[in-house]
Amino acid sequence: MNESPLSPSENKPPVTLIPTEVTPKKDHRILIVIAVIIGLFAIVGMTAGVTAWLVRADLVNTRTVQLSSQPVDQGVGVVEKVSNSVVSITTQTQRSDWFGRRAIASGAGSGLVVSKDGYILTNNHVVEGANALSVMTKDGKEYRASVVTTEPDSDLALIKVSDVNNLAAADFGNSDDIKVGEDVYAVGNALGQYPNSVTRGIVSGLGRPITASGLRGSLQEFEDLIQTDAAINSGNSGGPLVNAKGQVIGINTAVAGEAQNIGFSVPINRAEALIKQARSES
Repeated sequence: MNESPLSPSENKPPVTLIPTEVTPKKDHRILIVIAVIIGLFAIVGMTAGVTAWLVRADLVNTRTVQLSSQPVDQGVGVVEKVSNSVVSITTQTQRSDWFGRRAIASGAGSGLVVSKDGYILTNNHVVEGANALSVMTKDGKEYRASVVTTEPDSDLALIKVSDVNNLAAADFGNSDDIKVGEDVYAVGNALGQYPNSVTRGIVSGLGRPITASGLRGSLQEFEDLIQTDAAINSGNSGGPLVNAKGQVIGINTAVAGEAQNIGFSVPINRAEALIKQARSES
């Protein structure tokens, strides 16, 4: 009997949609979560905390360097171009346990400004099932937001902030032009605590098919994703993957939990319909 061949993703272990759960302080150590951040039953009022240790170095025979004579690193220009377009998203989701008791789960993710009047692109798994959304811009201003439309098959969503007309829209590149090995930057709300955190890496692969574990352990298949070794952490969901020109080429969506620095982004061309919708309604 002839058996039908397996699809490319059926032989691979599932990866994980980028976590967004707000993690409570525990044992004075950073808790790095590699599970979906919209965790079950995170009670409102819990705060995430990190204890850091300051290390002092006693410097001997130091010399002064004239910084003004040094060239500006490429990454600085990239970050300066895109950072004002990256927002932090906080969600509140009401859940019930097996006994019917209700609790509020807090989640955190990232988003990307599409138009100055408040349209923002993010991941579907960041906003799915949320009862309330809030958006904070780089300058610390906070706004209420609502979901406009979603594309679960691509893990994309478009949300809207009302009564604004001065947000900084991102510059979009062409994800069809990406080359393996080119420099990229991931920007987002790392761990739900560090807005506009930046990591740097390269494009590690193109056209990747994955099976991702999502909300409540469900599995979902995605095709044609960008693979990168730029560090992607919980809270980075919905944040941009940016090329060396400061152009957005992808939306960060998943990580391989059993590996180091294997992350996946949805090519920005897949969001073309949502971007056009935002611009046509602006």
